[in-house]
Amino acid sequence: MSLTNPFVPTYGATPPLLAGRNRVITRFESALQHGPTHPDYTLLLTGRQGYGKTVLLNSVEAIARDNGWSVVSLSASSGRFRSELLSGVGGSVAERQPSPPASIPPLIRTVLTAAADHMAEQGAGLLVTVDELQAVDPMEMREFANAIQHITRRELRPLAFVGAALPEVEDTLLADPGMTFFQRCARAPLSALSKDDTHLAIEYPIRNSGGHIDADALAAAVEHTAGFPFMVQLVGFHSWDICVDPAAGIALKDVEAGVVESLEVLVEQIIQPLWKALSPVDKAFLFAMAQDDTVSHIADIADRLGRDGNYVNYYRARLIQTGVVVPEGRGRLCFAHPVMRTWLLHPSRRDYPHP
Repeated sequence: MSLTNPFVPTYGATPPLLAGRNRVITRFESALQHGPTHPDYTLLLTGRQGYGKTVLLNSVEAIARDNGWSVVSLSASSGRFRSELLSGVGGSVAERQPSPPASIPPLIRTVLTAAADHMAEQGAGLLVTVDELQAVDPMEMREFANAIQHITRRELRPLAFVGAALPEVEDTLLADPGMTFFQRCARAPLSALSKDDTHLAIEYPIRNSGGHIDADALAAAVEHTAGFPFMVQLVGFHSWDICVDPAAGIALKDVEAGVVESLEVLVEQIIQPLWKALSPVDKAFLFAMAQDDTVSHIADIADRLGRDGNYVNYYRARLIQTGVVVPEGRGRLCFAHPVMRTWLLHPSRRDYPHP
């Protein structure tokens, strides 16, 4: 009987083992038990694409449901946040809250208060999760933020909130002076997995599914994935898929071939979409970085671009917020995804016109 590949290289899909995120889960569980005065009762997850934000939202939703809570799961990128929020919450209070005349739109605060009170009578509460917060319409979100601020923090009703966003939320939602609620939410920034967590995230699902991976193959997989959760799933999936008999053992050659296929997917699903969203100056900055083997110095980038430090530091900050590069100490940067350097140095992109 053939074994089933345990890895799930799909955005938002829960992996076979949620490694390295136990602290965030524990914080949320503690908040549910403690109540509205707990700082993590309103929590904001931030991290780059592929770092497991949506998976964590799925996990906290499951925990809330297991505790008898009602859950409303939303995405800020839908463009219909207000109507979907009211629709999602309204079902639980339809019998308790009379509908307003058609000409009068319901207030978010009124609906959320009724839902929280309804769940409180059952010894539970209401959890609202919002994904893609960096894409939200500020006008739609302002009423929601004010409502939760009042219901949860002032009235201490059982209404919890967990949001997820890319790092650029710092320059969008959190930069809006009218969004003090979100600015005061507890933060849970998601970083790369440790080597031990990466080892566990690869080895455990293989073993638990009846497979085996050779020690040198596992070490190579850990090294190539570099703690990037989505890459862990990609390399695990393709290495298993390429291996003729995972029960006999995934070998180094299987992992090496799996890494090649994984990098192709990574470029298609992450690198190219990031690239399309960048300005010409952003792209020129990255071409200047690509000339270095690993870490780039801001002074060298400025020299290559023929610009002063203030100019370069402005674009450095932009690229950090979009998750393309990460700081490596004072005045130093590296690519968030090392494969981007290889992709940029491909002959098809060497003639890019630098400003």
